[in-house]
Amino acid sequence: MKLIFELNKGMNKNQMAYITLMSDDIIYAECYAHELIIHTYEHEYAVKMTLKKFMEQVKQAHCFIQIHRSYAINMKYIYRIDKNHINMVNEESKNELEIGRKYKKEVNEAFRNYLMDKF
Repeated sequence: MKLIFELNKGMNKNQMAYITLMSDDIIYAECYAHELIIHTYEHEYAVKMTLKKFMEQVKQAHCFIQIHRSYAINMKYIYRIDKNHINMVNEESKNELEIGRKYKKEVNEAFRNYLMDKF
């Protein structure tokens, strides 16, 4: 699924740039310092979007779940879930994200359903 995002160009409001990404290329998105950072294997993109809007945009891909108030991940990249963390397959050294307390039950259920749909 193709997704189009407006890149954040800082304070220069006259420059508009957009990026097109495939949903499968996105490993996770994080809300950091009032901007959304989308992580892929090759790059990180700062975009003009809230995490809530991101989740609405990727809803049809059926592979993203919010795991924390600051993180949404692509379940395709999960290789381990423990009580409080999710480990993801990626090329970064930081591949572990915390699961928010209020998201734990939903994360486990969504990942279970995701795996059942795949096999």
